[in-house]
Amino acid sequence: MDEQRIEAYLSLIQELLNCASGEEVPRLSNYPELIGAELVQVMRAFAEMMAQQGQGNAGWLRNFAGKIEAVNYELPRLETKLVADALLQQGFQQYQQSQYPQAWESLQQSLALYQEIEDKAGIASSLGQLGSVQRNRGNWDEAERLYQQSLQLRTELGDRSG
Repeated sequence: MDEQRIEAYLSLIQELLNCASGEEVPRLSNYPELIGAELVQVMRAFAEMMAQQGQGNAGWLRNFAGKIEAVNYELPRLETKLVADALLQQGFQQYQQSQYPQAWESLQQSLALYQEIEDKAGIASSLGQLGSVQRNRGNWDEAERLYQQSLQLRTELGDRSG
């Protein structure tokens, strides 16, 4: 990597850190030539530096780099993943507030989007949360089926914590 390219990556990273939530993909789309493994590498290094300095956005940057990598640096897939992640989070919050019909809908939508981009970790998370909704509704057989599907995917992924 030459110095000019590193400066371009750092400039883009600063732009991402300063933009409003939901504006990340449009910002990235302005620099298609920078999107790739090198950007993710620089993002992770920059996040590590931020963490050492105690800056709060380090975790966000590290997480966002992982999302870019997870969708193979494809912006349309990244946009879909971000929407799916937001729906998963919304469904989880609705579940915590015992809003089971709303949670079910949000989680079903997240599941469909994760399936569209073939994000196995996202699919597993959605299935697990859907299982929890069914469990709390008293639908034990359906909950078990969803939990089993989630477990199978997490096993494939080597996700022991999941």
